[in-house]
Amino acid sequence: MVVFKLPRDNSTDYIKRLVGLPGDRIQVRHGVLYINDQECKRQRIDDFIHHSRFGDVERIPQYLETMPTGVQYHVLDIRANGDLDDTDVYTVPPDTFS
Repeated sequence: MVVFKLPRDNSTDYIKRLVGLPGDRIQVRHGVLYINDQECKRQRIDDFIHHSRFGDVERIPQYLETMPTGVQYHVLDIRANGDLDDTDVYTVPPDTFS
């Protein structure tokens, strides 16, 4: 996990997971994460239940995702933008993280 602040917004903490190191190839195919052409296996688990401040209830598909290293994360499949379900291959540049 990585926690950071954007230079233009020093009051908000951004929390993200780190999936790629320099030289790694990252891609999403049909909503599934691939690292160096290795699929991160996903197992469907109970839905995440989101309660809005207006009282609405939304069920969001939740998965247990296993990285090639064996580390596991709970991930939500929010398909707000279908364009993100398939991406080009992104190679992490030297001296950066993704």
